[in-house]
Amino acid sequence: MAREVDRTGASVHPGSMESKPSADAVTKPSEAEAARGFTRPLRDAVVHVVAGKRCPVTILPADVADLFARQPTVLDRVRCSACRQDFPASAFTWHGSDDRVGS
Repeated sequence: MAREVDRTGASVHPGSMESKPSADAVTKPSEAEAARGFTRPLRDAVVHVVAGKRCPVTILPADVADLFARQPTVLDRVRCSACRQDFPASAFTWHGSDDRVGS
């Protein structure tokens, strides 16, 4: 069975024992991404954190992931695929890191 990964190469299965991407891969855009106008790396997997518990991974649509990479604070709400509701972007972390979405 093929593993699912986000655009950083991190596994999207919660509790995975696989390694996380490097700190630079999480915080800095690649040269190619920077050339496309990204101020953050292109990431498309987020985790909703509720009362210290983590929901399963939500995969963002490509256009939303691109927008977050170009303008990290422009969107203030994200839909959790597990809860099926919209929440403030700050209630999510990027999968594979503890960085808050929108920061």
